[in-house]
Amino acid sequence: MLIGGVDTKPGPGHAGREWPLPGLLLLVLLLLVPASATALSMEWESSIGGPGDEGLAWLAPLPDGGLLLAGNTSTDANGGSDLLLVRTDDRGRAVRTVRHGTGPAEELASAGALLPDGGAAVVGVVKSGARPPALQILRVDARLDLLWERTYPAASGPDAAYGVAGLPDGGLLVLAGQGKGAARSLLLLRLEPDGAERWRRALVSRPGLARAGVFARLPDGGFLVAGADDRSLQHDLDLFLIRLDAGGRLLWERSYPVPGSNVLPSAMAPAPDRGVVLAGTIDGPDGLRPFATAVDPFGRTMWAWTGTPADGPVEVGAVVFAGDACLVVGSSATVRGETPRLALVELDPDGLERSRNVAPADGGAERGRAAAVLESQVVLGIEARSGWTHGTDLLLRSITMVAAPAQEASAPVTPVAGHPVESRAATIPLSAAADPGAAAPVSPLLGIGACGVAAFLIRRR
Repeated sequence: MLIGGVDTKPGPGHAGREWPLPGLLLLVLLLLVPASATALSMEWESSIGGPGDEGLAWLAPLPDGGLLLAGNTSTDANGGSDLLLVRTDDRGRAVRTVRHGTGPAEELASAGALLPDGGAAVVGVVKSGARPPALQILRVDARLDLLWERTYPAASGPDAAYGVAGLPDGGLLVLAGQGKGAARSLLLLRLEPDGAERWRRALVSRPGLARAGVFARLPDGGFLVAGADDRSLQHDLDLFLIRLDAGGRLLWERSYPVPGSNVLPSAMAPAPDRGVVLAGTIDGPDGLRPFATAVDPFGRTMWAWTGTPADGPVEVGAVVFAGDACLVVGSSATVRGETPRLALVELDPDGLERSRNVAPADGGAERGRAAAVLESQVVLGIEARSGWTHGTDLLLRSITMVAAPAQEASAPVTPVAGHPVESRAATIPLSAAADPGAAAPVSPLLGIGACGVAAFLIRRR
């Protein structure tokens, strides 16, 4: 599709082009409705997509200043979707694009990890017809050339992928799910550098295990796994945390029930204080609400927050640390025909809100799926759909945060029609570990609100 004489819908081989837009469309892309005085300055934006739909699963910064992303594309996929890998330069312009798949099966990426040799590992699932999903694992080198691929049997193998991490010896740890009903299990797979499976362990295996799990490496080399299950069989999904050592061995497991509510974690990131920040959605008596909580390496809550009920559920796509700030990126979910809206919240080191920003309702559908830090910039990975796109595109949008007086933040800059995105930066308003046996953990979801912490808010009409 042509806008202002420039093709805004490059195929996968031309992904990452930066393009001029008329003022109105650029304003729609940039504008975030401010809730505080902090301003966002957009440095650049690039688009990745073709005539079909593109999805984003993972985004990571590279040592050379570029980015690596994993997702999927239905463009030229013979009725299915292919796994998509894109390496970009420091302004989000694609320097190499690789796809895996022949169609008509659906190959969907779920997570990825950079490896010490400069390559990457990506996990996802393959869906083919009426067959159950099958776990798929790929390893690529620094040029994105395929080193090996492993797909497990659809009928008897793992059927969900939640996370992957590299090990010092070149092997991988993969978090996966398998089974149905009472036989549902959360699995940890240990793979050799060549993809051969060394062992697998059932971290959780009981009735009511939800297909929700997130996986993060801790600064000490260990791992924290979060998920949701109904171990009490009370039809409530409770948050649980599992701590693993650097070799994937279980250290402890804890559950955090919230009676009458379902708690689904969807994003987690290691924190500078050696713990993690965990975020997701609570479905309770007051409706669907976002939550975020900081947990130390022993499972104890440092702070916790839940949002107020909004018009619809909240999707949290990513948590990332930039300088001394914790950023939570996501969107409202579509209900009653409403359009998903990009949202971003900035927290200080104590978990206090510095700023929160929500895109306008008429700005097109944008879902914040991932985020990465490039020096002083934060790059947002967004799935976007609007009246001028064919299907869903991937946007990479680089922003910096600027401390601005409230009166200046209240007057957003209107971009000049046809001005290139890259040529101006429009300013848009917008603990120490203790002994693990010393005390019982405090639920990350109890007492929330008392800390005055905000991690993800939807501006209510």
